[in-house]
Amino acid sequence: ADLWEQYYEWSAYGAGATVQLHGGDKVVQYYVPYLSGIQLYTNKVLNASRSFGEDYGMDFWSDDDDNEKMSRSWSSTSDDSFNCDVVGGNRRRPGHLYFEFFEVCSPYGRIPLMDKVYELSQGFPGLTSLKSVDLSPVSWMSVAWCILSTTFPTNAM
Repeated sequence: ADLWEQYYEWSAYGAGATVQLHGGDKVVQYYVPYLSGIQLYTNKVLNASRSFGEDYGMDFWSDDDDNEKMSRSWSSTSDDSFNCDVVGGNRRRPGHLYFEFFEVCSPYGRIPLMDKVYELSQGFPGLTSLKSVDLSPVSWMSVAWCILSTTFPTNAM
């Protein structure tokens, strides 16, 4: 919940960045975050409701062939003991896969990050209730920042 709170205002209004153009003019560009992908691994087994995705006809994997192969290979790992890397000869387990989502739409066809998180949390409440100590260090998320609008600052005219 603390992580998502940091994106709340940006998701609603965008994050403004001043950009100086050739010739010295300045504009403010507003960027909005969109969820591209996320995998959450927990240190303990948690029950997640897979029916949410089925109820809403959502595909939690990309249509991309490589991701399809990866999804099949990961889903066939019944004991969640997939070894994510080898460090100094020691294998580290990523933990238990609690949730994963890979967006297939173009960033401009997506709903804002906070709306998407709220939608996904209806079936996976851990998205808004898990704490960082509950997550494995191999958990990750990817956010696409897309331009919402560009304005000229009032003092630049």
